[in-house]
Amino acid sequence: MIKTTYEIIPDGISKRLGVVATTIKSHKGEFLTPDFAINSTYYNYIADMTTAGLKYSFPNNFYELQRQYTPTKLELLSSTSNSAKEQAVHISRIVGEAYDNKDRFIIAVPHFSTEEIVIEGKKKRTSIKELTWEQNKLLIQLYLHSNVIDVISVHPPSSTSPIEDVVDWMKKSREMAKPQGRGDYGFEKEIAPIIDLSVKPKYFKNLIERLISEKFRFFTIRHRKLLTKERINQRVYSNLSYIKEKAKEMKYHFHATRVDRRLSVKLPVSMKHILHIFGFNTFCLPPGINRKMRPLLSFGDALHYDGLTLGVMNYVERNQWHRYRTNGFCLSNCPVCKDKTFEQFNVEYDKKDILHIAIKIHEAWESHGIFMDIREAIINDRLEEKINEKYFLEQNMKTLLQIKLKVD
Repeated sequence: MIKTTYEIIPDGISKRLGVVATTIKSHKGEFLTPDFAINSTYYNYIADMTTAGLKYSFPNNFYELQRQYTPTKLELLSSTSNSAKEQAVHISRIVGEAYDNKDRFIIAVPHFSTEEIVIEGKKKRTSIKELTWEQNKLLIQLYLHSNVIDVISVHPPSSTSPIEDVVDWMKKSREMAKPQGRGDYGFEKEIAPIIDLSVKPKYFKNLIERLISEKFRFFTIRHRKLLTKERINQRVYSNLSYIKEKAKEMKYHFHATRVDRRLSVKLPVSMKHILHIFGFNTFCLPPGINRKMRPLLSFGDALHYDGLTLGVMNYVERNQWHRYRTNGFCLSNCPVCKDKTFEQFNVEYDKKDILHIAIKIHEAWESHGIFMDIREAIINDRLEEKINEKYFLEQNMKTLLQIKLKVD
């Protein structure tokens, strides 16, 4: 039986902005942050690209295992051991595909979704509002038996449960994640409490401080919109500001799940880069577009992540921005768009009916490369200089975040 702990190593901090770079060291190797975490959706995209005669892999260090659970699905898992075993095998297979000849740091995040049921002939939508201990125990066991997860994210009983109840719940969950001599799970897993970014700031701060006092170091934060009708959500802003201060200690890992691709329509800066300024180490988008929905999305509506500006723009916006600056070329080292103009990229992949897939593969590759550049800038204390090169992030730091950049 192998038993290891995960070490969070501080690598650097931008002295004035307080933005950090860290490394997670484990039995698998070393994983550098900040980084963009891919999910299983990206492997569906890879399969679609392979069908189209193209084959790619991903350089990203982190992988979020996203699983959706409805009340019916959880009940089925609870009622039959075969169903639970099948799920564990399925999880192992999905994550096995994610390795892609590269060890990745795996963060499991269960998501609860609504479903429509019929009661006495009437349709009704239902969801999991409060988690029972048996349901939580089942989910942890699933991830343990799959034997491929590094961090298991755990929901509290509810988003407003008393703090001491949440702490006890998480401590019990952590005890489950220890091998305890059985040898079933190979090595000890980390438990990451899931905390909603929209809860009251006093509760948010006190809960994290209390969990830290019990030696929890990994946290999965359910992202919520920072802007509502183009106005700052003060509750979310306060919670982000707390994380920013806590992250400066470089002892903790904050993972953001279900992150919006951009801040808003009027402020199209990439949201994951805003969250990094607020102290987050890793970021993952929600599950991807359903395959059946992709043809309904028009050519012009497809949103492109742009590494030059850190904006997320549609075809017309991006083309206008780059026409006189780069002669319409992307300038990315991503394999799906390297040496292509935006027009060539859109036309080629749209003809093959894989435009939206190519866009997402580009975002995974380009985000990873940008974050590695930003990491180097943090370590060398050149972050402000780097941000000053990225138009949309630089503009939003001055206006929305009220952060003044100082560049020599």
